[in-house]
Amino acid sequence: MCVITDLALIKMPWPDYQGMKPNVPPPFIGVCNGNGAELSAEQAYNTNVKPGAEMCAAAKMLDAEGNAGEAKKNWEKVTAKFIEFGNHCSNQLDSGSLGDQNKRAAFWSGDIAISLFVRTQRYTTLEATTLGAAMDYKIMFDTLKHRGDGCINRFWTAISKSFTESMRQETVNVFLGAVRFRSAYFKTELERSLSNTHIKSTTFRFINNECKCPRPRNDATCLEELNKMYSGNGCEIYGTAITCPHVQEGAMKDRENKILGCLRKGLCDQQELLRSKGFAVYWAPPEVKAHWPSLQYHDPDFKNEAGAVKYIPYTESQNVGSNNIPYDQVEAYIWEGFCSQWNLGEANVWAPEAASVPPPPAPAVENTSTHKK
Repeated sequence: MCVITDLALIKMPWPDYQGMKPNVPPPFIGVCNGNGAELSAEQAYNTNVKPGAEMCAAAKMLDAEGNAGEAKKNWEKVTAKFIEFGNHCSNQLDSGSLGDQNKRAAFWSGDIAISLFVRTQRYTTLEATTLGAAMDYKIMFDTLKHRGDGCINRFWTAISKSFTESMRQETVNVFLGAVRFRSAYFKTELERSLSNTHIKSTTFRFINNECKCPRPRNDATCLEELNKMYSGNGCEIYGTAITCPHVQEGAMKDRENKILGCLRKGLCDQQELLRSKGFAVYWAPPEVKAHWPSLQYHDPDFKNEAGAVKYIPYTESQNVGSNNIPYDQVEAYIWEGFCSQWNLGEANVWAPEAASVPPPPAPAVENTSTHKK
């Protein structure tokens, strides 16, 4: 049986998921034959996803008991089960054939509102495929729900592998609410898309900071609520799209660096517009391991504060870098470092052929800093 074991999660007042349940679930009756053998989608689900969910619960409990070795073995089995499901049902992960303008393959990085919005603009995200739509329903309301054990993220990452490998269009679109290198796209999907030889380029597009579902999240009403809140402009694509060609040869890390360098240049060429829209980038000097966001990531306490997660300016008591960088200069400092230093706080160099550029000097907090009461 799949259970929540974290006491803090058990006590948390979760949204009414049953109240959000659609009257008619997406169809889940097709045949899965992505790896040759035929199974009904339900059979493939019962064979892989349900056992994987049980292993998730076991791994979570082993982690809680301090048995890291056995927990790791269970997590590996979970991932294998979920990947097998994605491979078996990859025929239901169609993101558009070559030249199809009504189904344009897309990734997104940010809030689920981005995925909901770009689907209305004829882009096909994982959740918009036949299998993705069915799983979006079943995962939330059936097997995995909101258990807090990392199983849902692991599931989507696993079947996204098959989604990416199934792409046949020459460019894949990536919608960014911010540039955060720990996001699933930069950590996983970038390399996967570069490994797909059918994809010749990546086109990055930008989504406004307000495009985030209000709490408690309700996918069915999210876009409507946002448009009411922001006078019809809840979500919008803005700025100049950046198309970065894929290099087909060489080490994967160098190929990734070429894409990231192309993206960085495109971002910095329109920095003024992006900053005016509340777009955040992450950067820190090379000696600092954890990147700093140019705007603070604000996650409201939905019990006491309305709204959604978003990036907002730092406030008077929030100096950065052991309080050495004044709160009102953080955004400019991080953008300057992001745009001027080749080695953007990473172990790798994004533009290998270029000379290394030292990071900008950090502005100092004066002794009479205004953040003192």
